[in-house]
Amino acid sequence: AMRQQEQFTADAAHELRTPLAIMKSTLQTLQMRPRTVAEYRESLDDALRDIDRMEQLVQQLLTLARLDSTNRTSDFTDVRLDVLLKSLADVFADRAERQGARIACTDHEGVRVRGDETELWQLFSNLLDNALRYGPSDGVVRISLQDGPDRWVTACVHDDGGGIPPEKLPRLFDRFYRVDSSRSQASGGSGLGLAIVREIVQRHHGEIEITSDPQSGTSVIVRLPRS
Repeated sequence: AMRQQEQFTADAAHELRTPLAIMKSTLQTLQMRPRTVAEYRESLDDALRDIDRMEQLVQQLLTLARLDSTNRTSDFTDVRLDVLLKSLADVFADRAERQGARIACTDHEGVRVRGDETELWQLFSNLLDNALRYGPSDGVVRISLQDGPDRWVTACVHDDGGGIPPEKLPRLFDRFYRVDSSRSQASGGSGLGLAIVREIVQRHHGEIEITSDPQSGTSVIVRLPRS
């Protein structure tokens, strides 16, 4: 456990150092000679993007630290998961439309789980973010919900992208792991989203699995105890 913590700290430092180095280089370049207004604007836009990336990374690191430090479930309440997922679909609808994609959410009324509503919102927000970020720009992200005969409620977020190589599936929940590092960096991915998802699922005594196929896309299946 100590070695894993040391590796996590080293990885976090590296992830923070990279955008800082880029910003420093950008500002040093600006000092070398006078620039046009357009050049200044472009450089400042680049710096702002790196600041946004750092801000997201710091927030995700704080979230992981909080999840690592608590196992309390006494603050759990009954959460209408069907309402939460429909609200999330509405929140992400504009972003999907801007990139030519759409979100389809199946109707299923009155599905309740026991949990922390804020954490569950973040869990499925991360999954929708990934589906739109790495799925095709004109694709469909499908959110389905099933209240089975057993004690489990099953939620699935599916995208019709190109899929994930099978040999990489076991590492998807590792902190800072990226299937395609260059692609993730370009799209703003930190490699922490699915790690946070797994921590939240485990804190809710649930289960999670990912299935992927080049022809049919990727599905993230989350099972949570019914309220």
